[in-house]
Formats: sequence, structure tokens, C-alpha cells
Amino acid sequence: MAGQFAKPRSDPFEEKDGVKLPSYRGDNINGDSFDEKERVPDPHRMIRAYCQSVATLNLLRAFATGGYAAMQRVTQWNLDFTEHSEQGDRHVSVHYLFLGFFEGYGTSSGMQNALHPYLGTVCLKLVLYCELAHRVDEAMGFMAAAGLSVGHPVMTTTDFWTSHECLLLPYEQALTREDSTTGLYYDCSAHMLWVGERTRQLDGAHVEFLRGVANPLGIKVSDKMDPSELVRLIEILNPRNKPGRITVIVRMGAENMRVKLPHLIRAVRGAGQVVTWVSDPMHGNTIKAPCGLKTRSFDAIRAEVRAFFDVHDDEGSHPGGIHLEMTGQNVTECLGGSRTITYNDLGSRYHTHCDPRLNASQSLELAFIIAERLRRRRLASRIPLASSRSSI
Repeated sequence: MAGQFAKPRSDPFEEKDGVKLPSYRGDNINGDSFDEKERVPDPHRMIRAYCQSVATLNLLRAFATGGYAAMQRVTQWNLDFTEHSEQGDRHVSVHYLFLGFFEGYGTSSGMQNALHPYLGTVCLKLVLYCELAHRVDEAMGFMAAAGLSVGHPVMTTTDFWTSHECLLLPYEQALTREDSTTGLYYDCSAHMLWVGERTRQLDGAHVEFLRGVANPLGIKVSDKMDPSELVRLIEILNPRNKPGRITVIVRMGAENMRVKLPHLIRAVRGAGQVVTWVSDPMHGNTIKAPCGLKTRSFDAIRAEVRAFFDVHDDEGSHPGGIHLEMTGQNVTECLGGSRTITYNDLGSRYHTHCDPRLNASQSLELAFIIAERLRRRRLASRIPLASSRSSI
């Protein structure tokens, strides 16, 4: 789980109606109101941010151990999504109507070719979601029959880890401690820290700080990253090539992903470096709506996820994770998805102070898409890699 109260900004100033003020840089630096007093950096905000972070972590711990994360609840969320989304209201009956028809086709492509294009793109997608959700439900039933009761801690609790960008160094330094048993230093503000596009200079203060702590580290990478520079940065941050130390988080947009990512993978592999590759399909797809609000297209996000998997299939490497900005609230900040949010809808529930987030429905839809892609990848592991690509 990633969250932060400090934000890097592309422009140091913001201008409205001829008035120019310093940009909002996050709640632990200054305020988001367009007011001269609010935009003055206040160090006491770091203390308030710390206290709120502590309260949030305590709430997460209560959720993680108090049944909110129980597998039965997660499964019910999946089923609710497939049965009660707007698509579900219109098309869930298709799952039952065509179930016997689908049994005559061995692959989703066969089903899609046999159906009208509209059914092939909308109804088929819903059918796949329903089938996946019900497979999870059936697995839960099997585990219960095998003696793993619903009250078992494995079924009712979960572990979680936190992460954020190492941006505001005074905050990070104040929370760094030495482990008395190992002599290693850890930044206790989060489990994992990452260095961003604007702060990853090889001779910069942020890289110097991060190379001295033993936390797992992330490196945000855009299409501007030179392969040789990435190799050198990994060498600085992980000189012993310890597995699990470095996660490379790629944010490029779909087309750049297909062109740039293969060169990065080959350079890192050629240097013998061990890293985890993660896709951030959010930050490379931010656009400005006609109304002036920042937004992102669900289709563009999905396209970048697909490009990420395709490149790894081609390179014989492993896609290690997806980094999303999301909320469980029913916001209207990103375009598209099963509920088809449009530009006209953005203003109705646009709550973010900075970056647009996927709402609950969009997040679950993308999770189903990724799960289906992983399933296909697993089933295709014994046949040529190219055939493992799906229609996401």
C-alpha cells in the first residue's frame, strides 16, 4: 500500500487569473488552497502527517486482523462486482443463456468469433469475470471441505506492507533508525521506499540517502531512462546484487513501453542484476480534460498493462507486479471502465487533491483483466509464448 503526503511537481508555480503562487507539494509541506499563506512551507505539517500516518496504520492493522480482509469477504466483493455493476445489471443473464453454447468452444477467441461483435466485447468479458469469480468461490468451498475452516487465521487475516516515494529528506532522516542486532539502518517511515523520476540523479542527495538504508527500494523509470544509467543506478543502490532489494517501476505509456522497455530489460539482464519488474500504468497516461481537470483513460491504462505483459513474454522475463492509484470510493476521476465515465461525469465526484484515481469498479475490472491474463500465461507456459497473449 503506497501513500504519501509529499508530491513532486513538474512546475514549481501555479497561476490562476493572473496570480502566481508556489505549487501545492503535499499536505506535509503546504496547503492545497490557492492562497498565499497556505502555499508557504510549514515544517509543523510533517508532525501532523506523521500522526495521521500512525492513525492510518493502526486502522489498517485493525482491518487486516479483524475480519475485514477475510477471504470470504474478498470473494463476495468479486461476486458483487460481476452481478451488480451496470454491465452486470444489463448482461449477467448472458452468462447463463449462453453457457451451453460456450461449452462448444475451447478458447475465448473461438467464443468471440462466434458471437456478434457487441456480445464478443461486452458480454464475453462479463462471462469471463463471472467464471473467474465463481472459480474462486468454488476453491473456497473446497478448502472448507478439506478442513480449513472460515475461522482459521489464514482465512481471516492478511499481511500488508507500506511504501512511498523518498522525497522529503528531512522527514525520512528523522525516522531512520539503526537496528541494534545487525547494525543496519532502516528508514522506518515505510517498508519500501522509491526514488522518483525527478530525484534519481546518480550524484543526488536522494540516491545517497537510499543507498545507506537497508529497506527494499523502488526505482521509477520513464521512457527518458537510458539503459546504461539504470544499470549504474542499480549498482549504486544494490552493490551486492541482493535479490529483493530493487524493484524497477516502469511508467511510459503503452507505445513507449513496447519500444523502450525491451532495451532496459536486456541491459539489466546483461549486467547480471537481479530486479523485480513492476508496471505503473497510471502516471504515463495523465491527460487534461476540456474542463481543466487532470484525468486518465481506463483504456490507456489497460493498454499499458497489456504492453507490459507482452514485452516480458517476448523477452522471456517475468512481470512482477502492477502499481495502481485507486480508491474504494465511487469517485469519477478516471475515464471509461464498465460504468463508462465520460468527460461530463468528471466534476460530479472528483475528490482528489492531486492525481486521478481508479474507483472501486474500475479497480476490480482491471484486477479481473490481469487475473485472466495471468491464467492464460500459466496455461500457455508449455506452448510458444506468443500464444499466451490475451485480448486485454
